[in-house]
Amino acid sequence: MKPHHAKRKANKQKFKNKPQTSPKTAAAKPAAADNVTNSPALQAAIKAADAHKAAAGKSAPSPKQAHATASKNKNKHKQATKAQAAKTQAKVQTAKPKKQAAADRHKKPPTRTTLPEKQTAAPKDTTAALRQERSLAWKLSATFALSALACVWLAQNSINAYWQQTYHRDSPLAALNGSGLWQAGGKLYAAAEQAYRQWPPSAAATAPLAQAPAAQAAASAASGLPENDGTDSNVHSASAPEVPATPANVVLNSGDTVLFAGDSMMEGVAPHLQRRLKSEYRINSLNLSRQSTGLAYPSLFDWPATIEQTLAQNPDIKLVVVFLGPNDPWDFPNPAGGRAYLRFQSEEWEAEYRSRISRIANAADRAGARLIWVGIPLMKSGKLNRQMRYLDSLYADELKHRAIWLPTDTLLGDGSGEYRDTIAIDGKNQRIRSKDGIHFTLTGQKYVAEAIARQLTLPPTENTAQSAPAAAGS
Repeated sequence: MKPHHAKRKANKQKFKNKPQTSPKTAAAKPAAADNVTNSPALQAAIKAADAHKAAAGKSAPSPKQAHATASKNKNKHKQATKAQAAKTQAKVQTAKPKKQAAADRHKKPPTRTTLPEKQTAAPKDTTAALRQERSLAWKLSATFALSALACVWLAQNSINAYWQQTYHRDSPLAALNGSGLWQAGGKLYAAAEQAYRQWPPSAAATAPLAQAPAAQAAASAASGLPENDGTDSNVHSASAPEVPATPANVVLNSGDTVLFAGDSMMEGVAPHLQRRLKSEYRINSLNLSRQSTGLAYPSLFDWPATIEQTLAQNPDIKLVVVFLGPNDPWDFPNPAGGRAYLRFQSEEWEAEYRSRISRIANAADRAGARLIWVGIPLMKSGKLNRQMRYLDSLYADELKHRAIWLPTDTLLGDGSGEYRDTIAIDGKNQRIRSKDGIHFTLTGQKYVAEAIARQLTLPPTENTAQSAPAAAGS
């Protein structure tokens, strides 16, 4: 083989075995190839090739020698390439922290943000708002507490009455009765209640009383009551209820006064009769009726003393109408001391209760006033009805020949002694008792008021005075 052929073959083999750089190395640093080309190892290989070229010019090497030389050069080239790639990678890794540090040096430091004045003041404003809310809550609580105390101060008598009638002993408020300031509240409430009772009756209470039917016209004329004109369509009146023989009717004249005393039962009945006496006959009235009262607890409301005082202050009172009892079937304090309470229906209890009934009758006798006592009606509850029948018998026996006794148990019943909440009035069933089985409905109130009115002999009205001459001339 000629020398120039060997040289050409060696160059071809050199380019075939030229090491290829990895894609990562080439992509990371394109300039790495130039560095490898200019590396000392490559220069040494080139010089060795030139020496071989010169030697080839003198004598051609054998194929084995050429192959060995090419392999040796290839290995040297690989090692040089690897060394250069490692050096380049080290430079790259060293350069990154330096660039990052330089970038961080040029980066502006974070500025400290300050809250506006309003935001910094927000905690103070919140604290002030909480203080205002707490102050307002305390003020409202104090207002409610004072209002509740004022209500108890004014309504102490009613509270004491309810407590005694429910638990049969003094209420906790009784310990304050020694204070004049405390008692002033009860007196103020009683005065306001009395002033309210003097107010004109309501429209419901001033509705016309049930009038007697035409069949009873003669009896109405004899008693001074006008005949039914048919204007009251809401309530159908029954025929005049039959009442057992009693003393002569009470004669009243214009300018006289009627005193009404009783509990809530009388509160519903009295206004009906009051309106009629005033508007038609010019007869005045005082309505002292008060709910939850009776003869059992004079410490709460003393009816005998109240009636005595009222009669003494009003000499023109000619009639006293009383309706009491439903609030009295309880033990009550012993007025003579000793045992704290007298047992209901005991001999001591009955003797004391009769004395209180008699005291009212004596007060009416001294004042020259007639007395009408309305009996206790039948009650729906069996136990309460038995208690009421006992009290009703005490009234009837104690007031015998001293008052006009009006037995509502027969007026509002069918004579069987059984409770009825509905009775026939003018051929129609009318409800006269409320659902509680104790109080009256509006119809029942008017019916009882009519029964009381039939015990009165009233002065003639203008209509009856004008009709009298006409009847005489005919």
